[in-house]
Amino acid sequence: MTDETKALMLTPADGPALAAVAETIAAAVGRREALGLTGPLTASGYREHVDRLLEQAALGDAGLGAVIDAHGNVLGTAQWTRSPYRTRRVLAEIDRVCVAPPARGLGVGRMLVQLVAGDAADHGVEVLGLEVRGNNHGAIALYEHCGFRSTGLIPNAVAEDQDRYDVVLMHRELPRPAGVRLVGSEPIGIGASAPRTLPG
Repeated sequence: MTDETKALMLTPADGPALAAVAETIAAAVGRREALGLTGPLTASGYREHVDRLLEQAALGDAGLGAVIDAHGNVLGTAQWTRSPYRTRRVLAEIDRVCVAPPARGLGVGRMLVQLVAGDAADHGVEVLGLEVRGNNHGAIALYEHCGFRSTGLIPNAVAEDQDRYDVVLMHRELPRPAGVRLVGSEPIGIGASAPRTLPG
């Protein structure tokens, strides 16, 4: 990793980098990496997704990041998207964290996660969540190193041929505005109901 390697959020003006991101993801799907996508996937096909994501980013509801070396090569990419639920505007998901094989072990994954988390925080996100396949221990360790903690799992919910894998749920708290009241699961406030015992 050199001092000229940079992590940046991409915009429609970053045409070559956007094409490289699409190629990076398509190649990872071809290797059957755990990105939640199935193949075959072409770079041009994924570029359509990138363009839609950038439309959301222009509204402040998403972001696409990349780490780029001094020669303009994309070493990795990640994205975030805000929850579509109106009552969950402070919640977003980080997704498609992908590092090109030659760049692994160089800290690119950490750069991507911190970049995307910072961009989400800048857009009012207070909780950043993610889902990771249970057998992807390297990714789980990366997210833990970046401040995420496991909050549960969905057992055997990922299907790859005849194998079934857990979905591990993780989240990270981002800065919250002053005056926010963290009620959690207390039976108070809007939408609350008192605890009760059901018959039978």
